[in-house]
Amino acid sequence: MELRHLRYFEAVARHSHVTRAAAELHIAQPALSKQISQLEQELGVALFDRVGRNVRLTEAGEALLPHARSVMAQVEAARAAMAERVGLARGRAAVGAPPTVGTQLLPPVLTAFNQKYPGIELRIHEAGVQTLLELLEAGLTDVAIVTLPVDDENLTVEPIFTEEMVVVVHRGHPLASYPSVAISQLHEEPWVLSPENYGLREATLSACAAPASQPAGCA
Repeated sequence: MELRHLRYFEAVARHSHVTRAAAELHIAQPALSKQISQLEQELGVALFDRVGRNVRLTEAGEALLPHARSVMAQVEAARAAMAERVGLARGRAAVGAPPTVGTQLLPPVLTAFNQKYPGIELRIHEAGVQTLLELLEAGLTDVAIVTLPVDDENLTVEPIFTEEMVVVVHRGHPLASYPSVAISQLHEEPWVLSPENYGLREATLSACAAPASQPAGCA
């Protein structure tokens, strides 16, 4: 049983006339009659009785009609739901970002998106870079803001901004008056770092592992 068979059957049942149904469906009357016969053969029952120039549903046809209309309604609902998503009228979107980036970058961006597409439900995931990449791979988030580099050929990467790494110290600290410092000058200093799996932590450790001649900004 194919969808077109149910659509043809419903039209004939509604018009009680094969020719008028064929005109609505934009097919030839013999072709429509053949399709109805194929459906009857598949089901093993007669669906219509001929009454003069008209047709009338048999008991089996009466039983099939509500099911046919239900199936057609569900198909139309599915088409409408997909059309809404194509036009961004309905749907869900999940965005991932580290907390520090999320609080600064996302509020105005998501506000503008929500105003333009109010039917889209937004979900936010706050986590470290590695966790966000795992969420992307698992399909639990649609887009994530992470630190580069990202070495995964299955992901599309688009740089959106850069940030300068700085050293933050108390204003009374000996290094506070320096316009810049070398990593080697921080060797004996205690550090407060982000948790594991966060890009800022990895970037800091990478900077510490870089040649000592490279300076670090100080603020």
